[in-house]
Amino acid sequence: MLTSTQLENLNALIDGLSKSGQDVPTSVSQLPDFPYADYSSLMVDFKAKNAWLLRLSAAMDPSLLSLLGSGGARLKSNAGKLLVTGGPIVALVCGFVFSWWFLIAIPVCLYWGFSLTKRAYDRAIFDAAFSNEVAFCFLYFIRQVSLRILGTDRQIYYGQDDT
Repeated sequence: MLTSTQLENLNALIDGLSKSGQDVPTSVSQLPDFPYADYSSLMVDFKAKNAWLLRLSAAMDPSLLSLLGSGGARLKSNAGKLLVTGGPIVALVCGFVFSWWFLIAIPVCLYWGFSLTKRAYDRAIFDAAFSNEVAFCFLYFIRQVSLRILGTDRQIYYGQDDT
């Protein structure tokens, strides 16, 4: 659930983008070629598992996490980054000082750190998209999320077919 401060910051960002010439839709009805007329019918299909919300972009944007993520998501992301950067260094030092067996911890730290960061980021994006129509439209507009309607076997995203 987005806090009021996060919603204010998101609305300020959308206003800034609109002033610069990028018209960001703020309701589902404004999305071009979107199969749902309103946000509530989209949520009904999500709950009935007739539609899936998918992550479209593989990239992770730290500013987007700080804008939309909860404190716990930011903490998990930072812990993952610390594990990725600090874990191999500690394992390398322990490998030289104590035993070379500590070097096995390097790939383990990298895997756990990247995994923790990715899961925290994805969870923050999905929570924001499910909590508010404006956040969903913004994330759909910047191609962070896409939609798959079961039975059609088609992935729908903003800008598809030059829209």
